[in-house]
Amino acid sequence: MTVSPTTAGERAARSVGLVEGMRWLAGLTRRPDAAWSAWQAGRLVSVPAGEGFVAVRVSRQLGLAAHRILQEEHQAFAGPVLRNHELDSIEFFVAPSPAVWLGSEVLRLDGGRRSTTTVACPPLGQRIDGRLWLIPPYAAPGAAAQCTDPHRLARALTLARQRLHAAGYPAS
Repeated sequence: MTVSPTTAGERAARSVGLVEGMRWLAGLTRRPDAAWSAWQAGRLVSVPAGEGFVAVRVSRQLGLAAHRILQEEHQAFAGPVLRNHELDSIEFFVAPSPAVWLGSEVLRLDGGRRSTTTVACPPLGQRIDGRLWLIPPYAAPGAAAQCTDPHRLARALTLARQRLHAAGYPAS
């Protein structure tokens, strides 16, 4: 099979963006070098929430429905997004914002570099302790990863609740 230069170039650019996204994530920890070593060894890394991102945890059903809505909106980038199998939940990384999170099933995880509130992040392409990237961090070289817009996520969660309710499913 012959791969065209454009396709190969796109793949290389995507790969660089994923590495840069993980570099951004490691840079939010106290010891970025230790984060890289842990990921290379196939271990989770606890990344403090609140400084570079806020994690919004919702039930799997609600999260997947909201994720689909974000994907339907071509201009609504969603990422990074984690699947937490142990808690049967989805965790969206959003930009720190005063967005209003309605609903008792929404848990906002934030704090800062010195905070004990962390998000356990697996290496790319691996499911570790039930955690797997649905959308991994992605960034341009030297830039912060693009996170889900908190206001669009809040809107997507509202729409997802409505759709689940209309279909006869509980939203949580």
